[in-house]
Order: sequence, then structure tokens, then C-alpha cells
Amino acid sequence: MSNYYKAKAIFVLIGAPNSGKSTIVSFIQSIIGNELCCSISPHDLSGDFSLAELYNKKLCVDADLSNNAMGAAELSLLKKLTSGGNDQMKGNKKFLTPFYFTNECKFLFASNNILSFKTTEDITPILNRLVILPFNHSIPIEEQDPELLDKLLSEKNYCIQMSLEALHRLKDRKFNFNKVVNSNSYISYGYQYQPLINFLNEYCCIGENNEIKSNELYEAFLNYCIETNQEKNLLDLNQVIPYIKKQYNVDSVSNGKYRSLRGIALI
Repeated sequence: MSNYYKAKAIFVLIGAPNSGKSTIVSFIQSIIGNELCCSISPHDLSGDFSLAELYNKKLCVDADLSNNAMGAAELSLLKKLTSGGNDQMKGNKKFLTPFYFTNECKFLFASNNILSFKTTEDITPILNRLVILPFNHSIPIEEQDPELLDKLLSEKNYCIQMSLEALHRLKDRKFNFNKVVNSNSYISYGYQYQPLINFLNEYCCIGENNEIKSNELYEAFLNYCIETNQEKNLLDLNQVIPYIKKQYNVDSVSNGKYRSLRGIALI
């Protein structure tokens, strides 16, 4: 509802079917107004005329996010569109002159499944933007309330008041969102080394004076995968060490007792 667009955030409702995700999306759209909303899948953002649809809109929704993995092109666009106005976007409309604009539209997606990314590039900026809201409880058909949306809308004035109060608190926190869950727990990576890249970006520092035992670094990576529910993405030691040496120009050294990596350390 607000005109603030500096916050770098992408909101995603993830969880079981029949858990209320679509109802929440419809409720938010109704409050904002359909004329200020658009519906574009992140997979379609790279279409010839898709970006122009975001101009002068407050909210872009996809209430049934595709299971298809998002690649480098889609993730790059999402990053630019949620840069807080730091990137100028080019809009195209059929038979009209292209125009440039600062995106002020927020993104709200919903899915029954975890997100799927497939790229060899660093996606830490996307992970930092994700605000995932879990919907884990599926409501049995006999307990579902077909009038729930109307009931929520009957209380919209109170909801708007609460939202404005929350906006002031968010502004005081410099738009740092309190994230309910770790984003990594809700993501599947099509690129097997992506969890390692995320770990290195978040928990390691590169520098010629740094050094760490190879086994110690690998154990920290294993713990990271376990803590973020990524056991399925585990790499073995013989995959991790060569990758780090090649990608980060790190040297392997030995003192006769143990092997270390020189040029990297845990933060």
C-alpha cells in the first residue's frame, strides 16, 4: 500500500495445499486494488513486454508459482527489480517507444513447493531478499470456510491500521525484515555446488594471511548443510577442496601432520 520501495525484499508464501496462501494473496490484492496489481510469473519477466506491466503498479503476484527452476536470467531480473531503485528498467509496449523507469512494484509469490534455482552464479543477493512465510497446516475440506475472504475484508480497516503501525516499526529498523525461517530450507538447487557457494559467501573470508585446516573447513560446511536442511546437497571432501582452490585461488599446504588451506578462513 505504501510508496516505500527502497526495501530489498521478495515475499514468498510456501507450504501445503489448502493452507490459505491464495486467500491471503487475494486479500492483499483487494486492499491494494486490482488496478494497482499485476500478475506476472518470475519465469515470464524476461518476455518482450513484461517489464512494462510493472510500471505504476504497487504489487506483482503469482499465486501459483511454477515448479520450473528459475535460471540466471530470471534471478538477475528479480535482483534488479528489487534493488531499491538502484537499477533503471527498460519497458517495451507494442508499437510504442521504449521507456525507462524505476521499479516501485513489490513482489508476492505463493507456492506449494520449495523454490528451485538453477544457475552457476552467486545468488546471495536473491537469498538476502527472500522473505519466506511458511504455510504448513493444510485445512481439511470439511473445515474450510468459503466465506473467509469476505470475513477478512470486513475487517480490512483494522488490518490496514495494523499494517501502517508495522510499517513505522519496519522503517525504524531500516527495512530489515524479521525472517521467520532460513531461506535455504525452502530452496532446491539445480547446480550442485550452490550450497557450497552460499556457505563460502556467508561464513568464510578470503585473504592471503588466512589459513584453516581442510578438515575443519569441511566440517563447518557439513554443519551448515545440516542446519539449513540441505543434506541432500552434500559434497564430499574431494569435491569441496578442489573447487575452493580453483575458484578462490587458495593454496593447499601441509606441515606433515595435517593439510590446510592458505588464503581462506571462517568468519
